[in-house]
Amino acid sequence: MSRINQGNQVEGVYKIVDAASVAKGFFLILVLGVIAYILGQEAYKAGKPFSFGNYPGSTICIILAFLFFLEFRANLKGYVGDVERGILEFPGGGLEPKSFFSYFSPFYWIQDFRRYELSIHEIRQLDKSSHTTRSKGSDGETKTSTSYLLSLDGKFGAVVFSFSSKAKRDELYSLLVRTIQQYNGTLENDFG
Repeated sequence: MSRINQGNQVEGVYKIVDAASVAKGFFLILVLGVIAYILGQEAYKAGKPFSFGNYPGSTICIILAFLFFLEFRANLKGYVGDVERGILEFPGGGLEPKSFFSYFSPFYWIQDFRRYELSIHEIRQLDKSSHTTRSKGSDGETKTSTSYLLSLDGKFGAVVFSFSSKAKRDELYSLLVRTIQQYNGTLENDFG
């Protein structure tokens, strides 16, 4: 656990988990598992022998549940900032392509299922923002959804982290700013 000592210095390892995102992934896995079971039972009761061709609905649900499990596994650990080593470990999904050809790389398309590391000392710029989406529900009521974003830019390229909680986004932002100030002095631009 990270802490601030009497010299007002950040030290240790800090772990920030966006619990709402993790819970959403877990819920999706459970729902898909239940749907796969129900669809499989219907085919089984109809006397069909087991093969993926005889159980297409179950097969699709199992594949989707497996993909959501991979994403859940990457998000479960959250964002880990090791202040002494100057490393930020994070779940994929926010890496921006470095060039047009990055879109053709399989690693770009499977980044949601992996974890990445970057050197905190290579961060040149940090920006906080939010993105609000409005949609009309079936009852005609307008529903809003807000994602809180943290954008990083540096020698590693660009990364955008999305949080369901403003507090978690600000917690990571504060940790990164304090770590950079403590070891590098400041960022290239003012980030007040």
